[in-house]
Amino acid sequence: MKSSARSTGAPVAANPLADLLTSATYPLHSRLPPERELAETLNLPRGKVRQALKQLEDEGRIWRRVGMGTFVGGRPRSIQSRPESLGGATTLNELFEMRSLVEPIVAGLAALRAEEADIAMMRQYSARADTSTNWADWERWDELLHRAIVEASGNGLLINTIDQLLRIKAHPRWTIKRASAFDPALTARYGREHAAVIHCIAERDSEGAKAAMHQHMLGVSTTVGPAISNRSQRSS
Repeated sequence: MKSSARSTGAPVAANPLADLLTSATYPLHSRLPPERELAETLNLPRGKVRQALKQLEDEGRIWRRVGMGTFVGGRPRSIQSRPESLGGATTLNELFEMRSLVEPIVAGLAALRAEEADIAMMRQYSARADTSTNWADWERWDELLHRAIVEASGNGLLINTIDQLLRIKAHPRWTIKRASAFDPALTARYGREHAAVIHCIAERDSEGAKAAMHQHMLGVSTTVGPAISNRSQRSS
């Protein structure tokens, strides 16, 4: 159930729109502007933009619903389910317990199934995270990296599961953007952990990818909480 972003015969506007989808401006699950605004932004006829949106929807890179708009990423398995609301009811430990169970499996499958274009995208997102200078930008690129890894797994159920977890993670209680100050040393550590995961995936080392992702999840789970708590304490 991987999206086939490598299909041929793409409309003229597909590449500029695809670039928007991988930019920090429109992260996963964000709402895209209306066709008219996209056409003005890209300096293209609305017909070309509409054609490009249709292709991207067919590839699973966006989804649309009348009355709601157009959103980045694959359509949630049930859009009536509101994982965002779960973010207020769950705990940080629960969130990382689930991610620690699922994401190593995802990384192991990605090592077996990722195409070169998938790995190149992972490296691009990791590099952008490494050069971020604030938590908001870092979190966008980190999320896109983890989403790229699960996309490379090719397992639709796992893709849906990670999408739900990322949406829960976006709850204001759990976003690292709440941290009091940007910490380059901490993001450098995360960058090294990301690099280890991507290296194992590129080497087709499934067990190594699982272990590297497990180590990353363990590292994040022991550092994000204190950073958020520090912000909460300062604000109280």
